[in-house]
Amino acid sequence: MMFFLIAVEIALIIAAGYSAYRLWAQNSLIEQHKGKNMELRKEAKDAREEAAWAVYGLRGQVQELKLEAEDQRHNEMLYGRKDEANIHKWYRDKLKKIADSFADQ
Repeated sequence: MMFFLIAVEIALIIAAGYSAYRLWAQNSLIEQHKGKNMELRKEAKDAREEAAWAVYGLRGQVQELKLEAEDQRHNEMLYGRKDEANIHKWYRDKLKKIADSFADQ
């Protein structure tokens, strides 16, 4: 009977040790994932910031292009040449150049 109680006690000690080991392993995995999540969040934040600046720059280029097109339209109307097709073609070509330069980046 005493042998059986000692065996049960040893089994309980082993089970408690195994449970403690699993708990420690889970906690270490959680800590590792927290670190990775922090890194991924930082990378995502940097990517969002970079994309925002790219869009901001593209908006600025488009705004400049609109102003330039408006100036060209105004100048052509002042000098009596109302060639809207050429203005639209010029505007499309400029937008295509901006889009190509943005795609190359």
